[in-house]
Amino acid sequence: MIFRSIMDDKWTLVNKKKQNGGVKSKKEQKRLMENMPIPDYRDPMVSAQLDINKRKVPGGDTGEIIFPSAQKSPRHTKKPAQANVPPKKTISSTETLSKFNGDDLLEIYTRQMVTFSSQPVICLANLASHVNIAFDPNSEIDPAYSDEPEDFPMSSMNTGALKTIRSILSKHNKATLAALVSHLVNSMLNENSRGVPTFGYRLFIQVILRTHSTIVLDNIKEYAELMQSNKTHPVRFHMLAWCFVQASKHDFNVGCRVLMDLFMPYINNKSVADFIITFAENLMAKGPKSNDSLTYRDFIPILDLLYS
Repeated sequence: MIFRSIMDDKWTLVNKKKQNGGVKSKKEQKRLMENMPIPDYRDPMVSAQLDINKRKVPGGDTGEIIFPSAQKSPRHTKKPAQANVPPKKTISSTETLSKFNGDDLLEIYTRQMVTFSSQPVICLANLASHVNIAFDPNSEIDPAYSDEPEDFPMSSMNTGALKTIRSILSKHNKATLAALVSHLVNSMLNENSRGVPTFGYRLFIQVILRTHSTIVLDNIKEYAELMQSNKTHPVRFHMLAWCFVQASKHDFNVGCRVLMDLFMPYINNKSVADFIITFAENLMAKGPKSNDSLTYRDFIPILDLLYS
């Protein structure tokens, strides 16, 4: 309010207030910014206003406002040139078997015996695993070894290394070797299901059963259950059959028990019948030529099962 004094004829400003358009201090500006309401972009009114404020951008009719921070410069990454790498050559099982060293195997066995002196089965199983992992993962094409020599893999093993393995196994009794064979048979099946070669396990099984063939007879029920559980898996069935055939190489009587108790129950299975008949034929051809021969009582049931 402006008041004019009559006495001195001067104008006086009364109740002076700050105008809204006046300059505010920095503190007031800061307070004003902090208390300023934040727009809710989900509000339809706010969204409508933003649509009105859209402006045209080069290269489009109705482009949205692009903030500098959101703009990204295009990256031109050059793809590395793919080198023509030749496929890795598969090392055959025969080549691997020939490279084993007897002294190295003996050293591994000695260290294992120090660690597992009271558990020889674990010691021998670890030695067999060491031999097994040396083979190329792609080297076991035919798990039944149908195209390999009769004495494979022993026939391809380095002579010194094979002699060392035989010497190591001869230090343990039959019960230990029987437990080892049971462990190796199950390890063979497990590794095969994972696509891992089983040459090392089967090498030890072969060496043991060629010397201690009666181990199969002592555990015939256990092995019969394994054959039963794998009768619908031809590959696994042939692998088991290969193991038990090793016991019959030098013992005709064991071969007959293997044929009758382990193989004949599955003669009607077309996927394994050919293998069983071939084994029976070879067994009879290699049978004893002396007084120790099959009687009619033993032979007629075999014929009945084969041709029924």
